[in-house]
Amino acid sequence: MFRKGLVCAIVILFVGTSTAVLVEPTNATFTKTKVVIGVHDSSRDETELHYYDPSFLIHFPIWIEWPPCLWKEAIRLTQTELAPFKTWNLTEVVIGFDEQYAGGPMNVRIYVYGNGTATHPGSVMVSDTTATLNGYWLITVPLNTPVSLAGHDEIWVAVEWDHTHWINPWYALIDLGPAVGGKGDWLSLGNTWDEIHDGNWVLGAVVEGENQAPNPPTITGSPKGKIGTAISYHFTAIDPEGSNVRYFIDWGDKTQDYWLGPYPSGETVDVSHTWSERGTYTIRAIARDFLGNESDWGTLEVTMPRTITFNLPFLKFLERFPNAFPVLRHLLKL
Repeated sequence: MFRKGLVCAIVILFVGTSTAVLVEPTNATFTKTKVVIGVHDSSRDETELHYYDPSFLIHFPIWIEWPPCLWKEAIRLTQTELAPFKTWNLTEVVIGFDEQYAGGPMNVRIYVYGNGTATHPGSVMVSDTTATLNGYWLITVPLNTPVSLAGHDEIWVAVEWDHTHWINPWYALIDLGPAVGGKGDWLSLGNTWDEIHDGNWVLGAVVEGENQAPNPPTITGSPKGKIGTAISYHFTAIDPEGSNVRYFIDWGDKTQDYWLGPYPSGETVDVSHTWSERGTYTIRAIARDFLGNESDWGTLEVTMPRTITFNLPFLKFLERFPNAFPVLRHLLKL
């Protein structure tokens, strides 16, 4: 039993500082040791959904008065995180663990819950994956039964720790925070769920599926302009999964704008540019989704004609003789 139901001494070993909170799914790059339990070989796209900052991982103590005891850590994934992956499957779970501090391997069971409330998960969808964790920092466990994300507004991913004997309590990992409220820091004893508030659990959900690249950007705007004058052009790209997109723009004059954004799929983005020499230029743009898949080029051809200037006496002469130089007047639209 936990002392008075739950005794978690919130003591943190500070190993760095951080203000980063991961709110957009990304392909995480880890500098710590990463261990994979079992075999998982996929030729499809995959990414890890998580809230922790992998740059700064620290130990979170779980004080147990009378082992054995079971407790759970969990993250709650909502439509904000799941929307781009509605046809994908949850196939693996990444767990933060330090065997050196635990004094040896530890047994865990993985739970995946369906739609619940903002403070409590729904019914259990799968719980048939168990593992003995060896090693330290980031350990990937393939699920025995992958979970389809189709039709789920949210899911909870939880790890149940089998704290069966007197061990060092500093085996679970969190980041330095701040915690993503209501999502990244859930802890449970029995049927009760609470937030630890001090950071996000080092716990991730690996999802796998077929990701399609965004459509080529549509570029609209004036086909003609003046040298030295900023002209605004409009860029729009749609991602089939509804993911945010970034834009790389080549203005045709050896200048580029690199990966502007991210912007919502289908949102029109206005970007201005100024050409310094006359000529015909091809504006080219590529859209990239958050997994790095890139569209084909979208293009628009524009012309910067020569700017013709006249001195003031000549303009006064044209005003004095309105019928002079009719062809020149027509060209100059005077």
